[in-house]
Amino acid sequence: DGDDEQILIDLAKVPAQINKLVFVVNIYDCVRRKQDFGMIQNAFIRVVDQANREELVTYNLRDNYSGRTSLIAAEIYREDGEWKFAAVGEGTNDTKIGD
Repeated sequence: DGDDEQILIDLAKVPAQINKLVFVVNIYDCVRRKQDFGMIQNAFIRVVDQANREELVTYNLRDNYSGRTSLIAAEIYREDGEWKFAAVGEGTNDTKIGD
């Protein structure tokens, strides 16, 4: 029926000293729950330009990342004072973010 969770970013408000934003998704407590993206129904990630509602990229996690527990989805970075977007789409078997 729509996106369950959203991250909204106003790039004009990102402090000048920050040059890159990396978007990573993982399955919470995947080891204990014995889950990977291939087991989750209707799992997807998409990046949408809010200004024009253009979908920049969509990752179907169930089909394309079966056996993976984490995904480096995308990066938004500054280049010559402008924000650029890069789809990454790198699945990993990392069990948590951090450390």
